Amino acid sequence: MRLRISASRGQVRWGLAIAIAVLVAAGTAVQIAKYSYGYRADWTRFWNLDREWNLPSFFSAALLGWGALLMDRLGQRPGGSRAWRRLAQFLGFLALDEWFSIHEILIIPDLAKALNLPGFLRQIWVIPAMALVAALVIKGRRFLASLPVPLRRTLIGSGLLFFGGAIGLEMVGSAYSDLEGQQNLTYALMAVLEEAMEMTGSAVLGLGLLKHLGHWSFHLEVDASLGTPPPDALGPSPRDRPNP
Repeated sequence: MRLRISASRGQVRWGLAIAIAVLVAAGTAVQIAKYSYGYRADWTRFWNLDREWNLPSFFSAALLGWGALLMDRLGQRPGGSRAWRRLAQFLGFLALDEWFSIHEILIIPDLAKALNLPGFLRQIWVIPAMALVAALVIKGRRFLASLPVPLRRTLIGSGLLFFGGAIGLEMVGSAYSDLEGQQNLTYALMAVLEEAMEMTGSAVLGLGLLKHLGHWSFHLEVDASLGTPPPDALGPSPRDRPNP
């Protein structure tokens, strides 16, 4: 079985925009229902943008994985830079982190208190994250300058959106939660906005890379066999073979 799906860049753009709008609207409704009306049904976790292992986190991880595949394709082109492949690996890690929340290993409240960190740094993982992003920008500035202007703008704009949400709003939310706690509608809506910025940044990146590539395709083939295959699939039987 061969699965083939064809879509124009415009169709992909509208599809992503609608998907993000639906997820953000559902995530907002879930938080309003929870904090304004006390509705806490288990199914709402499926739409909660501030949780992992659900539909929004899968969508976000898939967007980052798609960007990684596109960057890897750019690196495979004749004359493709190794920088693309390294960026693809970085986006692949971000996709895994989006699904498994690897960065939460670095959330150590006792360490933040021992270091007497201000409220906006209480989510202590943002410190190595900022250092990593700064290192990527400094090390990749020549590569960035060598790119065509539209692609360069895509990388910068999508990066500002994604990391502005993932790190910037995370710091704002951390400062707010240090004063007011996390179990309130204001903090929940900050988390929704943070995830919305991350998804939008990932989508902008993917669309920009797709435009630069001009065309992107992949093939998926699945072979399945249930029970005994028909005789013709095994070749002619000895009875059917001609005598020498």
